[in-house]
Amino acid sequence: MKTYTYKDLIESYKYYLIYKDSDPFFDYYVQRYKALSKSFGVDFDVEIKSDSKKDDLLRWFVDSVKATTKRINPFDGLMEAPAYIGNLYKEHTKDFIEAEGVLHKAHFKFQCHLFELIYGNTESTVSSAELLENGFDDSQNEPDITDFW
Repeated sequence: MKTYTYKDLIESYKYYLIYKDSDPFFDYYVQRYKALSKSFGVDFDVEIKSDSKKDDLLRWFVDSVKATTKRINPFDGLMEAPAYIGNLYKEHTKDFIEAEGVLHKAHFKFQCHLFELIYGNTESTVSSAELLENGFDDSQNEPDITDFW
């Protein structure tokens, strides 16, 4: 049996944003976030009307998560290209990949800090059994993109 923390909830929310309006093949991510959200009692898509400061922080949190769903690499999605583009790719892509990794780590650290400011308790955990009660079986495999094509 696996246990999950608020960090898993945050990471799951990112994939939820990416795949929520996608092909049913990716329902795994939507179901996982919704079950974690229900289990933790935290829904990042719901305003915190009782506390304007926390609601402001929540908007910063959501914007930060959304920023990590976008690629910053100009070569992202490149399938075929002429040699001169291929040469640029070879020369520069590593730098963009490294920069993207650093940026994602900074965003995640920021998101964790915001979570603590908004929700306080970061010691709570959720079990596989709780997820199952809330509609997600974590024994299923994550979708393999090679099966999609």
